[in-house]
Amino acid sequence: MLLGGNAAPVAAAERELFSAVLGEFSAGDRQRLDRGDPLARVIDTEDNLEIIVLGMVRVSASRERALEVFRDPKGMRPADALRQLGRVSHPARTDDFAPFVVDADDARDLGHCRFGKCEVRLPENDASAVPIVTEKGKGSNLPGDFMKRLLLTRAEQYQTRGNAGLPVYTDRPRSVHAAEVLGRVLRLPAWVDAQLPEVRTHLDAYPAAASVEVEDFFYWMLEKRYRAPVTSLTHGALFPSACGGNCVALALKQLYASHYFEASLDLLVFIPYEGRAYLLYLNRSRADNPRPHFYWFERALLEMMIKRMMRGDLTRLATRMAGPATSSPTSSRTH
Repeated sequence: MLLGGNAAPVAAAERELFSAVLGEFSAGDRQRLDRGDPLARVIDTEDNLEIIVLGMVRVSASRERALEVFRDPKGMRPADALRQLGRVSHPARTDDFAPFVVDADDARDLGHCRFGKCEVRLPENDASAVPIVTEKGKGSNLPGDFMKRLLLTRAEQYQTRGNAGLPVYTDRPRSVHAAEVLGRVLRLPAWVDAQLPEVRTHLDAYPAAASVEVEDFFYWMLEKRYRAPVTSLTHGALFPSACGGNCVALALKQLYASHYFEASLDLLVFIPYEGRAYLLYLNRSRADNPRPHFYWFERALLEMMIKRMMRGDLTRLATRMAGPATSSPTSSRTH
């Protein structure tokens, strides 16, 4: 807590952020929040393939415990969905990906890949390497080795060049420039830029905007999402002193995903307010859809599913945050 002349600005920043978030929900939602229920709503977007979902829940947690939870990427996903996870050094090293084991379904799909047609999301340079031999074949282009090289390359390019190092995807009839799509996903609601301007500034300009006040870390993950396994690479940015000092913010920026998402950003904020604490969770994603839009019933079903998942994530994270910190906060900085 900042004291003296700084106390009022800190309180004002927390109040403005808290009020802005509450303004996105109805009066009935606010009553449910006071009872401890998790809230979730979908915010309208112009792009039919984009989804913005906002969630909030009361938590029984200290700032130190929030830092502890945010520094552990393993806890960001449900335990029953998480298959594998590994930290990535800065700079990235080959052995960072040594434990990775390609999912059997992806190995099969990679074996059938052809340039411009592949079930697994492949950047332009990597798509030129197909066809990929199956695990029963011989050679250096086995699916597991191929995916390890893909993840390593993506990490190296981003860590040195930032968004400019993100690839062009040509494995579908419609090419996708990852940097352009991610730039749109980073356009969060106005109140985020107003109260947490450092988040977008840092994510837009990384690595040029690297700061001692932000803890950057990287990790790869294999998880079960919907019906398919998803291999992903993520840049995490932890802001230990957000909204004036007492809030803690965590941004998770997707650098690669093998299925479902062209781009995705998660923003979690721990907000202490008037003797209570709250967890804000905002996700903006653009779907990897072979068509340029969802049909209305697909969109409706997707929104129902996304809200249900958000409420589940909030409940799970609130449970993890409950109780005292188990150790003194340790930086997760990788550079």
